[in-house]
Amino acid sequence: MTETCPHDGLFAAATPDLVRCPYPVYEHLRGEHPVEWIPALTAYAVTRHADILDVLLRPEDFSSRKQSGPGAATTLAVAAAEDPQYSDRVRAAAVRRIGIAEKGAALVNCDPPRHGEQRKMMNKVFTPRRVALLEPPIRELAEGLVDAFVALGRADVVAELATPLPMTVIARALGIEGTDIPTLKRWSDAFVRANGRPNLSVEEISALILSLDECYDFFEARMEERLADPREDLVTDVAQADLCHEERLQMLTLFLIGGNETTNSLIASCIWMLCRRPELQDELRADPDLIPPFVEETLRVEPPVQGLFRQAMRDTTVGGVPIQAGEFLWLVYGSANRDEAQFPTPDEIRLDRGAEGRRHLSFAQGPHFCLGAPLARAEARIALETLLARTRNLALAPDEDAGSWAPNLVQHNLTRLNVVFDPVDLS
Repeated sequence: MTETCPHDGLFAAATPDLVRCPYPVYEHLRGEHPVEWIPALTAYAVTRHADILDVLLRPEDFSSRKQSGPGAATTLAVAAAEDPQYSDRVRAAAVRRIGIAEKGAALVNCDPPRHGEQRKMMNKVFTPRRVALLEPPIRELAEGLVDAFVALGRADVVAELATPLPMTVIARALGIEGTDIPTLKRWSDAFVRANGRPNLSVEEISALILSLDECYDFFEARMEERLADPREDLVTDVAQADLCHEERLQMLTLFLIGGNETTNSLIASCIWMLCRRPELQDELRADPDLIPPFVEETLRVEPPVQGLFRQAMRDTTVGGVPIQAGEFLWLVYGSANRDEAQFPTPDEIRLDRGAEGRRHLSFAQGPHFCLGAPLARAEARIALETLLARTRNLALAPDEDAGSWAPNLVQHNLTRLNVVFDPVDLS
């Protein structure tokens, strides 16, 4: 491995500028160091589209078991379990997390052949046909959320639209819609908080581990209820599936996380892009059929997940660089999606890319292609259709800092986006 990376200090600090716009750094790495060891991440950054696709299509060489990387929640739990800095309660919760992670690999963090078996069980969950049946209630929900703030002429669209829409949709699908949305969001955030954040404090790690424990308790109780009283929901499907207990817990938490984190970020990024490119608003209002390609372009240039990790299962090479067994690779989707070799004028939003635009890796590729991609696309489209129909002149609020991003190199999500607009009366 190389001894240093010219950008390692930026990755170590996760500076606000890098978190907000990492793309110039990716461009440099793509051109000069396409497979580069990043000490701050304890991983190689793989930044070219072709190299990343090569890794994604070689699951026999690269494990997904630790797809959140060497700094993920399980790694933190391993350290906390034996550390006297942490309370007895935290250490016990850490031990539980370790056991669930070891025995319960599920979907995104599961390898063949078990991964294929699990996908067969769950492939029916979010097919395009089933998503089409969900569209009327999703639209009703989106209209209710936008109508609640539109008369005010301003909103934090993260808190008032991008977060509650997908969280409510996945809660309904799971059959837990009566649960407090902020609590579900806190649990979901806890699972991904450590991804790409190398310097969490003892207090932050304690809160993270305890949130995971609460979430496991919650889903254990819901599965017991469904085994006694089955319903038409995902908790029942998972509780009755041919899975071990730990796989069931992992799968339900993955549905919770995947069902809201990606879509939350996607919707917010779409609105951010429209505020920065106001001419696109008129174009999309005039022709709503352009909204799906706009969503696709936003997925490409502002991917909700900047990249996930793989661990080499044997000595191999990537892009001509030797990789030793056990070493981690960070597959930088955010870089691959702007690779000049794949996308002409890669930094531009172009609504005419067609099939070329769908070569992005924001939902990965290969056996781990995102199960919920059809649902995420539908929710983002409906959210934009609803917002654009009820507003004009959408713009960033004239605040000193209208938007803020989570301090995370992997999860690329706005935590606040204050916008102003002219309401449209549809009555």
